[in-house]
Amino acid sequence: MIPESQWAYTATNGTCDSTAHGAATNFMTSGYVAVTAESETALKTQLATQPVSIAIQADQSVFQVYQSGVFSSSECGTALDHAVTLVGYGTESGEDYYLMRNSWGSSWGEAGYMKMAMIGDGPGICGLQMDAVAPTTTKV
Repeated sequence: MIPESQWAYTATNGTCDSTAHGAATNFMTSGYVAVTAESETALKTQLATQPVSIAIQADQSVFQVYQSGVFSSSECGTALDHAVTLVGYGTESGEDYYLMRNSWGSSWGEAGYMKMAMIGDGPGICGLQMDAVAPTTTKV
């Protein structure tokens, strides 16, 4: 895996330069695997080895005005309407969170990212544990 410090997220449309970082060309996406719905353990297990694509509800202002910290509001709902990527997880001030990368650019949230609270099994904050998929890869 290439660290973000070497291939930073820029939130722009364009064409991927698969030759820019030699190691990235050794694998290609060959499909996906569905992550067990509403299972924090299953999602963390997949996320421990690679980014995971998820669907969330993002049309509520409480989500849209996020700036920093661990987001734990239940007000955003679970009517999934936006695709994002979970790229990791961690703990801040004793609160566990998923690190989510949004496509709205670096002026949103924490430079384009959001820390979403882990609240156990179930739909999760903004429905993040309802519909997750992880890519499968093939060595080329």
